[in-house]
Amino acid sequence: MKFAIPILACFILQISFSQDVILKNKKGEPITSPEKGIPLSNVEEVILRPTVTGTAYGVTSKVVVYLLLKNGTIYSRPSASPHDLDVLNSKKIQPKKWGKWSKKGNQLIVNFKSVQTWKKFYKTSKYNTNERFNGIFKTVGAFSDSKFHTFNTIIFKSNGTFTCRYFYKNKGNYKPHSKDKKIQGSYKIKDYTIELTYNSGDIERFLIAKHMKGNGLIMGSKSFYPFTHSLLK
Repeated sequence: MKFAIPILACFILQISFSQDVILKNKKGEPITSPEKGIPLSNVEEVILRPTVTGTAYGVTSKVVVYLLLKNGTIYSRPSASPHDLDVLNSKKIQPKKWGKWSKKGNQLIVNFKSVQTWKKFYKTSKYNTNERFNGIFKTVGAFSDSKFHTFNTIIFKSNGTFTCRYFYKNKGNYKPHSKDKKIQGSYKIKDYTIELTYNSGDIERFLIAKHMKGNGLIMGSKSFYPFTHSLLK
């Protein structure tokens, strides 16, 4: 009697290990789910520092935003609210944006690539939770922190609504840009967070802080200043 000998086939089991997905905002900052980032108790302050840069076209000046934490670390050009910032992944992905800081009298000793003494900088303060205000604010250039819209002017109303506009200057006069869409929605503020809910249903959260001198504010990585225009009355 003959017996059939079964042939065993060998299979290689391939196991793929999935990596955690890192959420990022428009600026490439790793972010957490809302309010799972840096607690308010760990934030020292948000500051503005004027910088001057030489280019082929001449000298340009701009104001840079910095986030100072109580553990002595500093983060440059934040767009996300610190309360949504994924610090662990940010330090891995954006190591050049992180440094150390300490105080020496009224000066800041800051170390990114090298140690610098900052004598000139401007303090800001946080808004109160659910604070509302009336005002029109404009930034230099365009606000490019948003994933959904391009604008440079925002109108806040005390009823908790906002309208975004986009103006450009032509021969000394401000005119609506071709990208101007009159984007509207509602806003909520808590500590260093502003949450914009567009009428489309999209939601975005940014850093917000108010200038301690003047009537300007920080939203995302940009400074906004009071603005008036006949079309906005």
